[in-house]
This record gives sequence, C-alpha cells and structure tokens, in this order.
Amino acid sequence: MFGGPQQPAFVNSIVNSTGITHAVDRNGGNVNSVAFTPDVVFLISINVNNGDVRSSSASACLTPVEFSRLSWLTLVGHQVTKINFTGTRATGITFKKSDGTGSTFTASANLEVLLAAGSIQTPALLQLSGVGDPTLLKSLEIPTVNSLGAVKNYSSNGGTGPSDCIAFPNINQLFGSAAPSIAAGILSNLSTWATSQAGSALSAEALQTIYQVQAGLIVNQSGPLVELSFDTGFPVSNGVGIDMWQLLPFSRGSVKITSTNPFTKPAVTVNYFSIDYDLSVQVAGARLSRKIFQNKPLAGRDYPWVQHGPEGGSDAAWRSWITNNFGAVSLGGVVDRHLRVYGATSLRVVDASILPMQISAHLQSTLYGVAEKAAALIRSGN
Repeated sequence: MFGGPQQPAFVNSIVNSTGITHAVDRNGGNVNSVAFTPDVVFLISINVNNGDVRSSSASACLTPVEFSRLSWLTLVGHQVTKINFTGTRATGITFKKSDGTGSTFTASANLEVLLAAGSIQTPALLQLSGVGDPTLLKSLEIPTVNSLGAVKNYSSNGGTGPSDCIAFPNINQLFGSAAPSIAAGILSNLSTWATSQAGSALSAEALQTIYQVQAGLIVNQSGPLVELSFDTGFPVSNGVGIDMWQLLPFSRGSVKITSTNPFTKPAVTVNYFSIDYDLSVQVAGARLSRKIFQNKPLAGRDYPWVQHGPEGGSDAAWRSWITNNFGAVSLGGVVDRHLRVYGATSLRVVDASILPMQISAHLQSTLYGVAEKAAALIRSGN
C-alpha cells in the first residue's frame, strides 16, 4: 500500500512547502497534519488485531451477533417510503422493494423509529412523511405533520477519494502571509454571509451562530481548510496527482423533494461558492497543490503527472478554471440534544444529516460516535 518513493516524497514536499506537521498516526488527535492513511477504501479501516482484515461498522457490530440477535432483521433491496404518524407520534414505517415494484409493507414501532438514511435521503424522507417546510409540503399536497423550515443548511466538501497520504493544512499553511487578512475578513463578514444564505437555513440568526463556531475553528483552533489527497495512478495510470477539496465551507444549499413519489430523487441545491471566500480557499488549495510538485523531494523526479489549471496564472484565471471544472450534508435545527426530531415524538435521526456544519475530516469516526451516542441515549431512556 505504501510502496515506492513517491508517497514519502509527497509528505516531505508539503512539510517543506508549508511547515505542516508529519503525524505518525492519522487518528492521534492532530488533524492539522500530513500522514500516511491506512483506512483508504472509503468507509473502512484496518483491524490490526485480526490480521489487518478490513473492518466496517457492519463487520464490527453486526456480524458478531447477527445469528444470536434473532430479533434483528437486516432487509436489503428495500426502501422506506414513508414514516407513519399518529398525530405527531412516529408509529412505524411503510416500505417496498427499492425498484418500486411489488407490494407495499408496513412495520410498526413499539417504542420509536430510528432514521438513518443519510444527509440527502433523510430530509427527503422526512418531507415525504409530512415533516418539513409547510410551503413545500403544501405545493405537493402532503399533509403537514410537523412544520420544520430547517430541512436545509446543506453543505458539501465536493471531494472524492481514496488515497494513501493525506494532508490537512490550516489557514496559515494555505494562505501564508495573507492569512491574517483572510481571517479578519471571515470574522467581519459572518453577519453578511448569514443573511445571504438565510434561504438555506432556519434563519440568518441561527446560521450566524453556526458560522461563529465555524470561524472559531478556522481562526483560533487551526481547523484544516482543505484536504489534499495524494494519488498514485491518477490522473494518469503511470503518474501521480493530488485530489483537493475545501473543508468548512460557508456556502449553504438545500435538499427538497420534487414529487410525492418516494423513488424520485430529491433536488439537491449545493450552491458551491455562493460565498466568495469559499472560492478563495479553492484557489489557494489549487495553488498549494501545484507548489507541492515544485518543491523537493517531488520536484525534479520523473513522475508523469497531468498539470491541470492555468500555468502560473492570476487569481482570476484560477477562479475561471475552477468554476468551469468543478463537480457536486448537513442539517441544522431538526433534532434536539437527544437526537429527537423537534415537534415529533418517538422519532430520532442518527446519521450525518444532524451535523450543523462540515467537519475538517472524513465522517467515518464522527458518525460512529453519533451512533454510539444514540445507543447510550436509548439505553438510558433519554
């Protein structure tokens, strides 16, 4: 996995370029670093206690008990189409085959319904069930069970993986001498940005509260602003490259259903770069990617690589190239601290859609924590 000289060369080149720390352990608590990353296949990791066999939440938590927990049924190839309510109490679900064919089934909940459909499908399913913006629900003639205007605040880091070495530079390592002015601009524009994005949030005031936390992470706590994933065999089969995307963006979008058909995909409005600062981060990340290849020990090595973006180039040239080549969650204000949906009973959400903002890392470990927190709350009766 870590063979060949190009991967340590990437680590040393970004250390030489930015002064970023080389962390021995990616999971050691210092996110603002560059490190070799063994968990390289999306949502999996390596179990060093089991012959380096890859481990997932399913293999770690379900497989050991799937034949002894006879009350548990994992039903694949099916999709929940609606959460059923009596008044505002969730009483069960309706579901059918995921291709939309065949009979419709229902399952009743003795205690509560746990919703874990993800940052896109969870808001869609809530809306289909009558939980969401009443204006949207009325336009589709869906009876409103619970009025929640906050099934919005969608943010995406826009990236894809995986790779073997990953770096997470902070504002100083990304912008260099310009970092103080960038930081000042962030702090002075939070109110303006929140107002401009209020249509994708519960309110401008609620979004500004989230922004203040996010700005504190960036300005005061060295929160990483971009992820730089070093790839071998990409973008050309015998070459190397860097996948780069922004973390902690301020631009916000929304997820909305467009039909009462549960098999119709919801409309996802991402609004990339609707806050100009986000585009500045993307430009700085692209420039840093280029700089890494121009610094030793990567510089001068005979590694085929494709040089994307304008050579040299002004900020305007980089902005034009990025906006013409860029390809496309989180929700705030839908659940309380016990993960229960506001205004409803017996309904919890346990997935990434509860996060009010992006995190400066991959989601896997954080979502394991969300799941463990939910389990503890349920066991304690909260």
